[in-house]
Amino acid sequence: MKVYIRKVDYQCINKQISILSDVAKNFFDNVENATALDFVGATSKQKGKVTVLYATDARLGGDIKQIISAEGGMGIDDLITIWKGKGNYILQIIKNNSEMGKQMLSLFSEGERHILMNVDNQTDEDFNVYGIHITLKNSALHKENPHVCIGWKVLGDLTNIETKNDLRNHYLSLYPDINKYALGQNVSQIWMFKNEIKIGDYIVYFDRNIAHIGRIIGNYEFISNPVDQDNDYVNNRKVEWIKDIPYKDLPEDYRNSAKTQKSIFRLNSYKSLISDIVNGNKIEEDDDSNNSDVVIYDWNSSTIKDGKNLIVYGTPGCGKSYYVEHVLLDGYPKENYIRTTFFADYTNTDFVGQILPIVDGDKVTYQFNPGPFTLALAQAIRKPNEKVALVIEELNRGSAPSIFGDIFQLLDRKNGISEYPITNINIIDYLNKEFDGQFLFKDIKLPGNLFIYATMNTSDQNVFTLDTAFKRRWEFEKLINEFKDDHEFKGMYIPSLISLNVTWEELVNAINEYMLELTDNLNNEDKQIGVYFVDKTGMRKEEASLSSEEDTKKFAYKVLEYLWDDVSKFARDKWFKEDIKSLDQLVEEYLKSGTEVFSDGVKSKLNK
Repeated sequence: MKVYIRKVDYQCINKQISILSDVAKNFFDNVENATALDFVGATSKQKGKVTVLYATDARLGGDIKQIISAEGGMGIDDLITIWKGKGNYILQIIKNNSEMGKQMLSLFSEGERHILMNVDNQTDEDFNVYGIHITLKNSALHKENPHVCIGWKVLGDLTNIETKNDLRNHYLSLYPDINKYALGQNVSQIWMFKNEIKIGDYIVYFDRNIAHIGRIIGNYEFISNPVDQDNDYVNNRKVEWIKDIPYKDLPEDYRNSAKTQKSIFRLNSYKSLISDIVNGNKIEEDDDSNNSDVVIYDWNSSTIKDGKNLIVYGTPGCGKSYYVEHVLLDGYPKENYIRTTFFADYTNTDFVGQILPIVDGDKVTYQFNPGPFTLALAQAIRKPNEKVALVIEELNRGSAPSIFGDIFQLLDRKNGISEYPITNINIIDYLNKEFDGQFLFKDIKLPGNLFIYATMNTSDQNVFTLDTAFKRRWEFEKLINEFKDDHEFKGMYIPSLISLNVTWEELVNAINEYMLELTDNLNNEDKQIGVYFVDKTGMRKEEASLSSEEDTKKFAYKVLEYLWDDVSKFARDKWFKEDIKSLDQLVEEYLKSGTEVFSDGVKSKLNK
């Protein structure tokens, strides 16, 4: 396996990340200029397309900095580590002050910034741990599995062994009968340590969030189960278990190794841990408070501190959704905002997520499926230095306080961050799995880079009201319902089957002005028609041009139906001709005579 390591300098941070031409040729297979390669973050699982560019010198572009940001960002002398996975490249940032970072930095000569290494070709003099992965049926001997069950003292002379496949073949030549017995187990990963501590061979066995430390005390002895803790056998050798350490209690560097289990050099640092155990030294366990950046997620970690809850409201058709999409979300990448719409039957589980059964043959398991809120929260954590938004359309068409549930508590913010946390087990479990090996979550807050934008009509009937306690946790922005210079069709004539000299702007302004002048309190500005209440379908560019009957009917039913049912319900004689008794009659009359269907009061406004 080839691994490319790039030591971070100022150029990496302030400009594109340069690479050597040899790296482009031998590691990236000499791809053509601007070829997009599939990359994924080792811990964040952030995916992206990274391009190899050949401008003045070879460099990496595309999404690489977004992936690095998802991995926790980079600083001077940190190490960008890239290796090939199955069908993609895997990227990880190794901090320069970590134990592994210090060891890897020692490989660089003065002034050197690039190392391209082939891990499979390293000898046991270079590394004193070797990884084995037992999985699948006949795992140790499976033709698709190059990892081999080994015990260092069993294998003898390894001078000529260069690859894991060589090691596998060597193992089979020593023990040919193993082929007929091997059963294979799914036991995560095991790492064997060469005798460097001068006491014996030691292992670390990772399983179910526990690092099991043991000393090998027996010679090779085949058993059917390569890992059998009940009988103290691991890898066909008897083991004396000396300590079990939960991941959370491991010192920082070891904890990172246990969580990711990626590379053989990563676990070199376990030598000192085992030495401490064997020699009876006290193991310094990390305090949560000293490692909040690794163990417990720091909700203050984002550089963005102005997250807020904002309700955009106004009359129907005043352009609320357009304003959110093109003004509030301007500059947001598509993946950084999630949209949902409330309705009468919308529930807290729809919003937050719910546990659903997963059927696989005869087996039924249960899995938490995240809702829009949880997905937005995870994205804000994944991209701490970018703005992320949760957009809620029609906030008051569902019971918002019930839908938010305990999330309601998070809406109180200070400097963009929730002032009071909540303990939502489903969300916490989901985040701990999503960011396994990177962060640990014990409570939930809204980070400073997560914005909640909601839209709300002021004239909706039969909707849920928002109580004072809920509303005080939001900022409000009312959109002024007026025609601006950039309105695309304000000067176009309304759909009609007759020559009608009325533009959309003139009709809306006349209706809204008349509505404000009525003194019977049955109408108010909340009922006004928005400037985008309709689109330009059927609108006429010239007075003499005529619309189709279909377009004219659509316009009439949309505008006149709103006025008939919502605005003039209790005073239709003030809005329409007295002989009009039904909506259908109103539409038919509009097809014949246009705006003559209105009362004299409305027509006086149109004729101004």
